[in-house]
Amino acid sequence: MRIPSVFTAIAAALLLWSPDARAADYALILANRTYDNAPAEPQAASFVEWRDMLRDAGFEVFGGPNRQTAIMVSAAEEFRHAIGRGDADRIVVVVSGRVVATATDSWLLGKEYKTPSALSVGRLGVSLGGLNQVLGDHEGHGLLVVAPTWSSREAAGPGLRVGARVLAPAEGVAVMDGPADKLMPLVRKAVTGTRQPLGQIARNLPSGVALRGYLPNDRPLGREAVNRVDDSDRAYWSAVRDLGTVDAYRSYLNRFPNGLFAAEARRLIAAAQDDPRRRAEAEEQALGLSRNDRISIQRDLTLLGFGTGGVDGVFGPRTRAAIRNFQASRQYAQTGYLTAPQVTQIHREAAQRRSELERADREYWGLTGALGTIAGLNAYLDRYPNGIYADGARRRLDELDRTRREEAAWDRARRLDTLAAYRDFVRRFPASRHTAAARRRIAELERTTFPNVIPLDRLLLDRIKPD
Repeated sequence: MRIPSVFTAIAAALLLWSPDARAADYALILANRTYDNAPAEPQAASFVEWRDMLRDAGFEVFGGPNRQTAIMVSAAEEFRHAIGRGDADRIVVVVSGRVVATATDSWLLGKEYKTPSALSVGRLGVSLGGLNQVLGDHEGHGLLVVAPTWSSREAAGPGLRVGARVLAPAEGVAVMDGPADKLMPLVRKAVTGTRQPLGQIARNLPSGVALRGYLPNDRPLGREAVNRVDDSDRAYWSAVRDLGTVDAYRSYLNRFPNGLFAAEARRLIAAAQDDPRRRAEAEEQALGLSRNDRISIQRDLTLLGFGTGGVDGVFGPRTRAAIRNFQASRQYAQTGYLTAPQVTQIHREAAQRRSELERADREYWGLTGALGTIAGLNAYLDRYPNGIYADGARRRLDELDRTRREEAAWDRARRLDTLAAYRDFVRRFPASRHTAAARRRIAELERTTFPNVIPLDRLLLDRIKPD
C-alpha cells in the first residue's frame, strides 16, 4: 500500500527537478548579538558576514541581526512562504545567539526577552524544532545551522537550560551545530565552489562541531547534482522509520550501507542506545542533589566498599564507576546515575553498616583497650585507628608512657642517690607523686655534703639582727 504513494512522490519530484524548472536558493539568518536585558554575545554569528557569504553563493537572504521575537517570527514566516513556492533548491537556516531548551524543544531568544520560563519561552523566541520541520517539508534540500551562545553565568530560567538540545533532524534535513566561527567555513564548502557533499564534510569536522541527519556522500546540498532517485532505498527507509527500532535501522544499513539515509540510521541507532543513559541522567538531575548530598552519597558508597576516589561532592568518572558497581551488585540497570530509591538504599545500607561496625568496635574495645594495658590499647588502635575509643586510647597511652618514664627516672635517681639525679628528677617531673620525697632527699644530701654552709635564710636573719 505504501509503494504507490512513494512512486507518486518520486514522480512529482522528478517533474519539479526537470531541467526546465527554475531553481532558487534561500537562506534565513537569525543572529542576535545584543540583548536589551542581558550581556552581549560577541561570539554569536555575524549577520553581515553570513549574509555576504550566502548572497555571493546565490542565495536570497531573509532575517536580520538583533531582532525582537515578533520580527524574527515574521521573517521566518516570510522565508517559509518563499520556499513554499516550489522552486527551492538549496535552503539554509542559520540560528545564533542566546538559545535555551526544555526536554522537547529549543528557542532562539529575541533581543527583548526577560525572565523566561518553560511556560513563557514560546512567546519569547523562535522554535528551532519549528524551523527543523519547515526544512523537513523540503527533503534533501535543507541545512539547519545552530550556533548557540551564552557568555554569562546567569541561569536560563525555571524549567529551562542553557543551550540547544540535541535536535533530531527531520527526514532529509542536515543539522550542523557548534561555534559560529567554526561553522562558517564548513557551510562555505557546502554552498560555494565545487559544493562539497555534506557526507564528505562530516568526515573531518573540527572539535566542538557536530553534523548529523541527511548526509549524502555523492551529491551536494540541493538537487542540481541529483541524476536519479533510488526509489528502493527510499521505500525501504520509509518502512524502517515506521518500525522505528534499532534492529530496523541496522537492517537498512545492512542493505544500503552507503544509502541516502545511512548517516541518519547510524545517528538514530546511537540515539536509541544513548536514550537510557539520557533518561537516567535526567532522573538524577531531577533529584536536585546538593553538594552536601553528593558528599554524603560518596561517603556512604565508600563505606559500602564502592570507592569513589575521594569525597568532594563531585560525581566524576570514579564516582560514576562506583555507582555502576553498586547498581550491578544490587541488580539495577548499570547507568551510573542514581534514582531516588537507590539513594535511599545507599543511605539505609550505610546506616546498617555503621551500626554493625560500631557494635564490633565496642565489643573489641571491651576485649582490649578497656583492660587499660599498653598491649590492649595498642591492639585496639591497630584495628580501629579511627574507632569510637581511638582518641581516649591515645590519651591513655600517653599517660601510661609518662608514668613509665616517671617511674624509671625515680628508680634511677634512687639508685644513683646524688644531688644531681634528684634535682634532674624534680626538674623533669615537678608534679610527680615522688617530687616531695625527692626534695627531702635533696635537703638531706645538701646538709651532709655541706655541713658548714649556713642556710641562706639563716644568713639573712643574722644580717638584720639589731646590735
